[in-house]
Amino acid sequence: MSKRTLTLSTAQYTREVFQDSLITGVPQIILARSITRKILKSIVLICCLIGFVYQTTEFLKIFWNYPTVLDIDVEYPEVIESPAITYCNLNGIKRLEFCKRFPERCSSPSNRNDFCRHFPEICKLESSNNLEFPKDEALQAEDDVTDSYLKEYGHLSNETLVYCQRISDQTNWLVPCSTNNTIHMMVSDGNSGYRNCYTLFSSIGSNILRQHTLPVPKRQGEREKTKKFNSLKYKILMYFWWIFAAIWSLSYSAVLFSILSVPSKMVTVRIFKDLSTAVAEGKYKCYVPKGSAT
Repeated sequence: MSKRTLTLSTAQYTREVFQDSLITGVPQIILARSITRKILKSIVLICCLIGFVYQTTEFLKIFWNYPTVLDIDVEYPEVIESPAITYCNLNGIKRLEFCKRFPERCSSPSNRNDFCRHFPEICKLESSNNLEFPKDEALQAEDDVTDSYLKEYGHLSNETLVYCQRISDQTNWLVPCSTNNTIHMMVSDGNSGYRNCYTLFSSIGSNILRQHTLPVPKRQGEREKTKKFNSLKYKILMYFWWIFAAIWSLSYSAVLFSILSVPSKMVTVRIFKDLSTAVAEGKYKCYVPKGSAT
């Protein structure tokens, strides 16, 4: 038996596909007996499509505006309590002050040139005449220092805290920290000695009953930028949705129009012996799958 293949145009093939599909509702329109019924069913289908587009659009509006969408709004207080800051100097007693007060308990290097060659960083900071260092017995006595001894010969607060700034309560500008109202304390260095430590911004022992406060700088326009971004995102999504709906509706309408132009009586020919009869009656309008005609 000889096999022949017949091909049709893209429009005819599209009509064949839509005719066999039950999802779109097109077969019911095609199988209608008259043009009037085809038009009525097409109008019903188009109305359903318009209703679908409308309901989907309304749902998207509710979806993007519904309060269940997570929107984080971080609020900052205008002022916060300033935390107390404790800083320490682990160097202990100041060498120059100690040797100036107790010169008999200090000694100078026997060869200052050799000393400066091995320790140039020390000689750069002070002249060779001040190169005096506590003796071993003086270093051992450092473990038994008292609070007043550390206050007098230890490193002071302004010598330890080299740089500090805070936000002013009145101007909201950065101003230098005041180390005049610091609290002094002796803290163990973890071995056997004690070192000077100072606490800044503490209300303990202060004449101020309440804790020190600091204004909180706020970044302006954060909430406005978030609202503008959400509005722009919504507009872009709706814009693309309407473009998609318009293209889809036009494509569907074009297919329906091409279907309406087909006569109501149609015959699908899959056996070659019935082909001549269908052609003679003017009913051959469908695509013949490859290899199905014999």
